[in-house]
Parts: sequence; C-alpha cells; structure tokens
Amino acid sequence: MEQKSLRHINYSCKTSEVLHSSNDYLYTIINGLEKQAIQYFEREDYENSIKTYEEILSNKKKVFGDYHREIGLVREEIAKIYQKNRRYKKAIKMNLEALQIYTTLQGKNSLDIARCFNHLGLLYYFRGKHNESLEYYSKGLEIRKVLSGEDDLAVAESYFNMATVYDDLWKYEETLYYFQKCLDIEIKCLGEKHFDVAMSYNNIGSTLQNQGKTKEALEAFQKALKVYQECSHADDKKLTVCYTNLAEVYIKDKRYSEALDSMKKCLKICIKAHGFESFEVLEAYNNIGLLFEDLKLYEESLKCFKITSFLDSKVMGKQHWIKAAIRQHIKKCDQERDKFNRNSNTKANF
Repeated sequence: MEQKSLRHINYSCKTSEVLHSSNDYLYTIINGLEKQAIQYFEREDYENSIKTYEEILSNKKKVFGDYHREIGLVREEIAKIYQKNRRYKKAIKMNLEALQIYTTLQGKNSLDIARCFNHLGLLYYFRGKHNESLEYYSKGLEIRKVLSGEDDLAVAESYFNMATVYDDLWKYEETLYYFQKCLDIEIKCLGEKHFDVAMSYNNIGSTLQNQGKTKEALEAFQKALKVYQECSHADDKKLTVCYTNLAEVYIKDKRYSEALDSMKKCLKICIKAHGFESFEVLEAYNNIGLLFEDLKLYEESLKCFKITSFLDSKVMGKQHWIKAAIRQHIKKCDQERDKFNRNSNTKANF
C-alpha cells in the first residue's frame, strides 16, 4: 500500500479519498467475515470456517497485497483449522506459505518465524515424523532464545514440545533434560505455585517412572500434588492426575494401602467434579476394582466392577466395548471367589 501511495502521489486528493473509502469498505467486510469464521469454528463447522477465512484472505490481499504480515497471519489461522480437522498436509502447506512471507519481510529471525517453526514442529509430530518435528522445534527454539532471552515462557514451550517428541521416541534421558529445562524457566517466570509448574513436575515424574526410577518419580509426583493443592481447590479435577500417578507408583513399589488411599481420593474428586454418572467415576471404580483383583480381594473387587458395569450402561451405552471387558473381570472374580470359598469349606471339614 505504501508503494501505491508513492506511485499516486501527484494524483488529486479526490483519488486518495476514493482509495481510502474503498479500503474502509473492505475493512468492514473483513471484520464481519472474521466474526463469522470464528462462529463457524466454535460450532466445529471447519469447512465453512476455512471458506470464510479464504474470503478474508482474498479481501486482505486487495488491501495489503500478497506479501504482508496480515496475509501470513490469515494463512496461519487457516492452518490451525486444518490441524483441528486433522488435515495435516494442508496445514503444513499453509504454514510454509506464511513462513515464506515472514522470511521475505522480516529476514531470518523474528517471533513470527519462530511461531511458524513451532507450529510446523507440532504438525510433523502429529504426522509421526519425529525428525522433521525436532528440526522445526529446534529452529524455533534458537530464534526464541535470541529474541526473547533464555528465561522466557515461549522458550519453555519449545523445551516442552521437544521433550514430548523425545518421549514418543522412548529417549527418556533427552525427555527428562528438556522437561527439566522447561520447569526451571516456569519457576523463574511464574513462581512455585502455578498449574504449569505442577504439570511439569508430573511430566518429570512420568519420565522417571518410564526409566524405572520409582523413588525419584514418587518425589516428583508428590511435588506436583503439593503445588496443585496450594494453587487450587482441594476438589480440583487436576488433582486426579496426581493421585492416579501416585497410585501407579505405589503399586509398582508394592505399597498397596497407599495406592488404595490415592485411588479413593481420586474417586472422591471425580464424583464432586463430574457427577456420579460420568466416565471419570467409571474409570476410578475400575482402577480400584483392578487393584482389589490383583490383591485377590475378590469380594471387594466384584463390588467395584458391578458399579463400573452400571456406570458403563449409563455413560457409554449398552454396546460399548468396555462392557465386555468388565464382564470378563466380573466372571473371573466370581470364579475365584467361589474357588476360595470351596477351599475354605474343605479345610473346615478336615
């Protein structure tokens, strides 16, 4: 638009006013289309949302030309919708086009370019292309470190993303390294009492658990639980993740009473947060039932599985695959209980 102004500098003021008026009209159209695109997106009508953003793109090109930051931003929005709709190839294409615009306008280093690299890393991750994902995440990380400094939350996000990829590859040393880097920045920027800090402790705990480091994993999960308790209500559903993780570690460490205690706390929170007839409560009862079954406490296990079966019919429907699995557990517990009772009667007769 600057080039047009210079080119028409000797034209009359009237011509300038007409151009300005024309742009005002286009801005009005664009604003209306943007509201419409968001509404479509919120209704999960992704096809119409994309079509509307393509109209926005066409109108913005009339105002700004093909190479302008605004055009890159619209392409990024379209890429996000393609991602939401799992059309990752199209999302990648849109992001690369946005990246080309930013590179032409801004050079090699800008936060727009870093954001594009980050999104491309995510898209390649979703496609299962881990090497490409790490390559783009690394590029974005380096730019963010230069422009925002080492202790910026955007840098923490990049570390988190890279850790997630390495976790998928079962490279737990690298996973732990990047989760720890992420945690260190979050504590500096957000303080100890923040949800993101608790989540990072959870991630570190899960990685340590995958490495078979039960004691260290337990410590990390306990830290996560403490942070959640200090920065949220005791019935916050985020606590259920901590209690579930703790229960898994306790079971591996054969600390069954502590595992059961964590599971019961998880169940209590699930009932309060989601209501009794919910998938979360179903899952909590199922986990308790499995623990009782492993401990050969079949009477208690049967009670849990029967509640799970009832909730399954209410929540998941009569034909859901979970029902078949629950039936198998109920059948096994019934048989084992009867077997135990027969053996007990035999011993009593002797």
